[in-house]
Amino acid sequence: MELRKDNGWNDFAGEVKSWLHETTGYFIALEGGAQDVFPILTIAREEGRVIMEIKLIMLENWQKFPGALLEWQYYLERQTELRQAGVHSVMLWEDIWTSRKLIVKSRLLVLLGLSDKIPGRLTVPRRISKAAAAAFLEVNHLQGATLSKYQFGIFLPQRYFRVLPVDFKVDTTEEECLVAVATFSHARIFYKNGEPHRSVELIRFASLLNLTVAGGLGKLISAFVKDVAPDDIMTYADLDWSDGHNYTKMGFQFVSDKDPMRIKLDLPSLKRTGARPGAETGQPFIWIMNAGSRKFVKTIR
Repeated sequence: MELRKDNGWNDFAGEVKSWLHETTGYFIALEGGAQDVFPILTIAREEGRVIMEIKLIMLENWQKFPGALLEWQYYLERQTELRQAGVHSVMLWEDIWTSRKLIVKSRLLVLLGLSDKIPGRLTVPRRISKAAAAAFLEVNHLQGATLSKYQFGIFLPQRYFRVLPVDFKVDTTEEECLVAVATFSHARIFYKNGEPHRSVELIRFASLLNLTVAGGLGKLISAFVKDVAPDDIMTYADLDWSDGHNYTKMGFQFVSDKDPMRIKLDLPSLKRTGARPGAETGQPFIWIMNAGSRKFVKTIR
C-alpha cells in the first residue's frame, strides 16, 4: 500500500472506481482536495442525481496522517445527512475490500438496485444445519459465520431455476438451491408487565452473491416465528453500510444507537477482532474504527 500520490490516490481507490464504472454504467467521480486524507466516490445517474457516496478509508493513510480520525468523525455526521436525504452512504475500509471483495461488490450492487432479483414467493423456508448455514455465510456475508442457536434457509425448487439469470451458476442436477440464510440466538428471557418475555436476536442474514430475494428476510422470519414462537426479535444494522431503514419497512422499531467501536486489525491477515485487555500483544496490528450500530426490535406478541 502507498500513501496518496502526487497524481492521485492509491490503487484501492482506483480499483473501486474502475469496477463501479465498468459495472454500473453510472457517472462515477473520485473526489478529494489536497488536504483530504481519504477520497469520496460519488455515484450519480445520468440526470446528475447522486444516489450513493462511498468514503474510502485507506489503511496507510489512516496510520500516517494526524487528521485521519477527525476526518473520519466528520464523515459520520455527513453520513447521517446523506441518508436523511435518501442518498446511500458507505464507509468502505481497505481491509474489507481486500479480504471480502466479492461480497463487497455484491453488497454495493444490492444497494444500487443492480443485483439480480427473484421473487421470494417461489422459495420454500425450513431449518438447516449449523454446518450448512456456516458454509453459506462464510462466502455470502461480510462478517462470515458466527455462533447461533437457530439456522433457517430458503430454497428455490428446481422447477423455478428458470427465474435465475442465464449466467447464474447453479447445479441443475439438484432438486433445490439454497438462496438465503438467517441465523438467530438463544432466547433471552426477562419479565415484562409481570410476565416472562422471550427475546431473540437476528444475528446474520445473507442471500447468494449478486442476488436479491424479494421478501426473503420476511419469509425467513415468519418461518422462525412459527417454529420458535419468540415474543420479539431484535437485530442491529451496521452503520458503516446502512441506517437500517429496511428493517422499519418490516415492522421493526428503532431502539438505540451503539457508539463507534475500536477494532483491532491484525496484519497481514486483515482479521478484525474487538478491543480487549491484552489485545496489544502477538502479531502486528493497527487500531481502526467502525461507525457503530443501530438496534431495532420487532414485537411479535
